[in-house]
Amino acid sequence: MGCLTTVAHPARAETIQLGSASGLNFVAVSGATDFDFSFAYGQTHVGARDFVPFSATPACPCPVGSTADLNNHFVGSMTGFAVVNGVTSLGVDYTFDFRFNAAGPATVVPPTHGLEPGPAFSFTGTLSGTRNGQVVVAPVDLAGAGTTQFSPNAIPTNQLPVRLIYTFTDPGSTPSPTPEPASLMLFASGLGVVVWKSLGVSRTS
Repeated sequence: MGCLTTVAHPARAETIQLGSASGLNFVAVSGATDFDFSFAYGQTHVGARDFVPFSATPACPCPVGSTADLNNHFVGSMTGFAVVNGVTSLGVDYTFDFRFNAAGPATVVPPTHGLEPGPAFSFTGTLSGTRNGQVVVAPVDLAGAGTTQFSPNAIPTNQLPVRLIYTFTDPGSTPSPTPEPASLMLFASGLGVVVWKSLGVSRTS
């Protein structure tokens, strides 16, 4: 006779709607090796950055005049920081599932203007974080919307890599230019120096 085992999972709160949070809510992709995210909600600010190869769309450099698909589904694990109720933790092991649906493709322009505005996006995702086996960031369902910024080709003057930034906005607001994500995360966390340990990130269809 078989038996049924019931596994208890931590209770999730209702879905958290991400707004601009003073520019702290974003996900950024640079080149083929740099992925980072920052989310602030309630008394929590979380972030992580990874330097491992992974696949994302679009696969550029892209011909000028072509269109680029900015839909992405990122599933993986990374190590970063958390500030929860004023308490800072480093070495937080995150697992996540982020899905971005763009309102339409982006049109590729000559690589002379840096990040160009792209289509709006909607977002759903899940996130949780532990440190040494202890829950630091309770499992949470996330949702939101915002605008994309996109540089599909290296800029000749400084050879910046292909970049894609999803910036969350409050309903009905007009977003301001987004600072470079890496600098923003270091400043916002108040940590000065953060050492990131990569555990791997992948893209699934």
